[in-house]
Amino acid sequence: MAGSCCINWTDDYLSCLTVLWQISNKVNLSRAAQETHHFQAQQVAFRLGDFDRINEMNDRKRLGSSHLPSKIPSLSGDWTLTWKNIVQSLRLCTISRIWSWLAILLLMISIIIVGILLENGSFLFPLIFFWTANISKKTTSRFRKDLGNWWLLHSLPLIPRRIILHGVVLPVSVTIFLAWFTLWISSSLGLSINPIIISSVPFVVAGISFSAIFDILRQSDSNMLLEGRPPDFGLVGLILSFICMGIPTSIYFLINKFSIPPLVGILATILVGGFLAISLLHLSERQFRRIG
Repeated sequence: MAGSCCINWTDDYLSCLTVLWQISNKVNLSRAAQETHHFQAQQVAFRLGDFDRINEMNDRKRLGSSHLPSKIPSLSGDWTLTWKNIVQSLRLCTISRIWSWLAILLLMISIIIVGILLENGSFLFPLIFFWTANISKKTTSRFRKDLGNWWLLHSLPLIPRRIILHGVVLPVSVTIFLAWFTLWISSSLGLSINPIIISSVPFVVAGISFSAIFDILRQSDSNMLLEGRPPDFGLVGLILSFICMGIPTSIYFLINKFSIPPLVGILATILVGGFLAISLLHLSERQFRRIG
């Protein structure tokens, strides 16, 4: 009886060895180790609440073996950063990321409905707050990811101003388009949209984005960035963003109160809004140089 059991056990053992030998050329131990490391790193990031790092690891896992390298078109210098952001945005296009843009669009529509149709200021301010916070986060997300690779970003032979501009030009352009699209829909529905509001959109969006970037760089240091932990925007960025929105709004009310020609208000909005955006860009550039 014991001999029979021993023979059966030996046969099973030999069968297992035969199966393992047949599939050995298909087993990738290095890949298995990478999967284990990826799972453990995700668990650590989840315990720390670092959801940006979790999303980044998921993107790397999803794109690691499913896409061929992209050939950079006939662009050179700092424009390669914009091309890189376009490729990443197209490859990482998911339902959640599309929904985040739709959320900004819905907030814009809600602001117009509450502000113009209902004229309810108590609901208008929270909507503007969430709209500003969403724009700040959305327009700086790619730049924050680049800051997480500070060792590479800092070594690029580009001036800080161009790095900042090319880091936000794509999301800022999309946000401006969504804002103008919302205003166009509102005008098509018969709502009266003041030209001052239309002309202030690019400067307000750019000002919000540069305010958030300034706040991010203000909180950053080289050790933090080398560890891959770029900070998020905070209270200072929100305050500067509200200043960028408040000045064109003040011009709009002054024009209506004193019956000043709209052209004067448009020119004042462009001059003041442009000055604020350029000043915030300059401050961001100085903070970028300070880190280096």
